[in-house]
Amino acid sequence: MKKTLIILCFLFLFSLIGCKKAEEPTDIEKEISTDSSENEVIDLTVLNSTMVYAEVFNIVSNPDDYLGKTIVMEGLHYTNHIDETNTTYHFVVIQDATSCCQQGLEFIYNDDTSYPQDGTPVEVSGTFEKYTEGEDVFYRVHAM
Repeated sequence: MKKTLIILCFLFLFSLIGCKKAEEPTDIEKEISTDSSENEVIDLTVLNSTMVYAEVFNIVSNPDDYLGKTIVMEGLHYTNHIDETNTTYHFVVIQDATSCCQQGLEFIYNDDTSYPQDGTPVEVSGTFEKYTEGEDVFYRVHAM
């Protein structure tokens, strides 16, 4: 429960910062890429700042709608360490062009890939999944 509260506070902190009105998106920025195969790809890297913010907000608000889809995102890597369980959680914090509107998505690498230092720019691509810890349910991108 404490991890849930900490993660929710972390995400809430980044969503509290107000956004400045953004310019109109171009045609390429209006699209969310999709693959014709069975796995839909949500490529956040091709969207403008307003669309990225809206899509990440939707992912956080309706996570079950994104299960099994491939998410491509870029942002800054940050960690949250829980001392009681000695577990470190990794997040990509996605910001808009003016760095005023930030949201984070948890991710995990598929192998023993070393994680970058906090504040380092990263691009992560992987499958959006649900996992449980105890009785709590969480969502993350399982990177390829």
